[in-house]
Amino acid sequence: KRMKVNVDSNLSNTESNIRVLDAHSIPKPKWNSERKIFTLVDGSLPLHGEPDSKATLFRERYNLVLQRLKRQPLFSNMKDGATLTTTDALIGSPGAKFVLGMLTQIKEGEYSLEDLNGHIPITLDSAVFSTGFYLLGTIVVCEGEYNDAEGIFIVKTMGFPPSESRNASKQILGSLDLFAPRVMKQNNSKYAKFFQMEENEEETRIPEDAEIVIFSDVHLDNPQVLDKLKMVFQEYADEPPSMVVFLGNFSTSQLSSSENFETLRKGFEDLADLLTSFPAVAKDTHFVFVAGPTDPSRNMVNVLPKGSFPKTFTQPLLDRLKHVHFTSNPARIRFYGEDIVIFRDDLLNRMKRNCIRPPQNDTDTQEMTQHLVQTLLDSSHLSPMLPNVRPVQWNYDHALWLYPLPHTLILADKADQFQHTYDGCLCLNPGSFPLDFSFLVYR
Repeated sequence: KRMKVNVDSNLSNTESNIRVLDAHSIPKPKWNSERKIFTLVDGSLPLHGEPDSKATLFRERYNLVLQRLKRQPLFSNMKDGATLTTTDALIGSPGAKFVLGMLTQIKEGEYSLEDLNGHIPITLDSAVFSTGFYLLGTIVVCEGEYNDAEGIFIVKTMGFPPSESRNASKQILGSLDLFAPRVMKQNNSKYAKFFQMEENEEETRIPEDAEIVIFSDVHLDNPQVLDKLKMVFQEYADEPPSMVVFLGNFSTSQLSSSENFETLRKGFEDLADLLTSFPAVAKDTHFVFVAGPTDPSRNMVNVLPKGSFPKTFTQPLLDRLKHVHFTSNPARIRFYGEDIVIFRDDLLNRMKRNCIRPPQNDTDTQEMTQHLVQTLLDSSHLSPMLPNVRPVQWNYDHALWLYPLPHTLILADKADQFQHTYDGCLCLNPGSFPLDFSFLVYR
């Protein structure tokens, strides 16, 4: 079952416009609240953060959303607009207030809002919620009144900070490219010099004959999966796609023994045999491999961003294919001027399990995927939850940012195929290939 997506295009054929970016190679942005600009941190980042890196992670998530929210019409109009109130300024301040804070639970059974100034207990008994999944760790905007007698903020409405269009964000960033910064290594500094975006890099559009074919859950230990892949590539034998993205999991079960590892290694060899049986495909197509939640990786643990596959698995493909990229999960691709984020995770089920209040119509999968998309894009983050629910590498949380919004977000989930457009960002799920042999063609 093929899902086709068409995008605007004009003619270009420069191979340099195809860039695959590993999450661990992306320089870290930092918001300067005084100058109101982003800068890129100079210096390499250790894989394991210091003790204060976790607190820094939450401050940076908060500042990312705050600087964006202040430009929204409701809060940027000094004459007729609303004002954001910090948690420490609520006490003794009567009337309706807007508060931006992270949803937390400091005491068992009691929710709080936390910002850079402190935290305040809240009650949600009469709250009205807007679209989205509300989890501990998500950053929300609440309207309500503070009850001095009870020392609690009574929430009337809770919603996510409205997303900001890509164009609006780019106007603030100017020539600074946060999606795919070009860097030059000098001396011992990993990010010694940051290149501004080439003038024509984002102005180039996808050629009319360019395609990206995306498969998720490519179980290489399932002979039927390889048979179906062969059928697909037979259609491309004479006119190869520009790029093929293979997303994990690459095995039907979690690898736990040397026998399982050998089976996966053999699966990659079989895939290499299959792909090289189509010479034009093997020669011209870029192949991207993204490990799934249960796949092995260089950091071996299921922490985001997840590292690429160890070379013990990838060598057969590296030796036999001309353009092959084993990259992180999530990964970024700049494809002829289109910025694409690819993420393989079982997000929908995790959101449903951990939200403090299930959305209405929670049995409607398509409506649930709309809640999922809006939660991520309004949060400017691929995993807007506490690290104990979905662990992240503290120093590389910025690799999960969705700011500015990409042109396209590929959310490879176990849910059925879906397609939503939100604030100009096209969000797609290719579906699980072994389930019904569905895949995605992006052109």
